[in-house]
Amino acid sequence: MCASRVGAGPAGASGPGRHSGAAVAVRIRQAMPEDAAALAALDASCAADGSSGWSEGIYRTDLQPGGPNLILLAEADEASTGGGEGSCGSCSSSSSSSSSSSGSSSSGSGSTGGLLALAAGSEAGGEVSLTNVAVAAECRGAGLGRRITVELLRRLGSERCPSFLEVRVDNAAAQALYARLGFEVAGRRKRYNPDGSDSLVMTRQPGPLS
Repeated sequence: MCASRVGAGPAGASGPGRHSGAAVAVRIRQAMPEDAAALAALDASCAADGSSGWSEGIYRTDLQPGGPNLILLAEADEASTGGGEGSCGSCSSSSSSSSSSSGSSSSGSGSTGGLLALAAGSEAGGEVSLTNVAVAAECRGAGLGRRITVELLRRLGSERCPSFLEVRVDNAAAQALYARLGFEVAGRRKRYNPDGSDSLVMTRQPGPLS
């Protein structure tokens, strides 16, 4: 199941987030088990109802060796200054307070620990599945969702394998992002989400990602 929340805030609104601070340099890396609490907190903060089916326990299980999903996260890189290709120009500088030189961004249950975005997916049987994307509200509208999604799809082999995802029908921002990456609507799942709303199935044929 893809619980894409690119541009969808806690109340389900879409559009750019709060431009509340200076540019923050961003790095993308593979998540580790100690990131589970912060990933779950970011995920829940982006969910329309304030909760997510991706609990800390699910993340922790996925992040064990041999877990079903590859999970990437974006975090503030305190070793760099703002600006440049690897920066999120709309992120509040306060978002970076919990990054550490060891690469761990976990800071306890309920805290996003400086995480700015996450993306999760898997490859099985020659098919790539994008299962989750979430971007912190203060970092929306700056291209971070696209950047982490493209990085994940490349690592999973989307340029040589067909890909698919599900996205809520009311998340126009996420649908637009996926369309720009070459995904097309292929179907609709009725009452697919916990709140009874529908999701669209989107597919992408192998090809270059840009």
